[in-house]
Amino acid sequence: MNDTLPGRLGSLKPSGASLDRDGMLFAAGRASVKPRRIWPALAGLFAITQCVSLVLLLNGPRTRDVEVVVDSTPRPGTPTVESLPAPSIYVKALRTADPEALPPIIAVPAVLPDEPIWTIKSISSVVID
Repeated sequence: MNDTLPGRLGSLKPSGASLDRDGMLFAAGRASVKPRRIWPALAGLFAITQCVSLVLLLNGPRTRDVEVVVDSTPRPGTPTVESLPAPSIYVKALRTADPEALPPIIAVPAVLPDEPIWTIKSISSVVID
């Protein structure tokens, strides 16, 4: 027999019953991961702040007392009703709610052409060339 170390190691036979390769790799992978507990803590903190915001929003003041002070004295240079120009025909017709008194509608020519300017064929010819 070989009494040297390589000879003795070569004569050893592995025992397959006691070695679980998959279990050993799984355990090594789990042991190599550092636990990170910061993201659950941040998620909990954000959830708590949202709950506090909701409670403050629902239990906050419902109405506010506002005092409005109106100064009825006109400022110098402000036009009065008497100094305004007379309303136009259109405004008079709207005030009287008489549709016959409205001026006729003027037809405006079409701004866009009937056919499209850009087509797939014209765009493809520009892009390909």
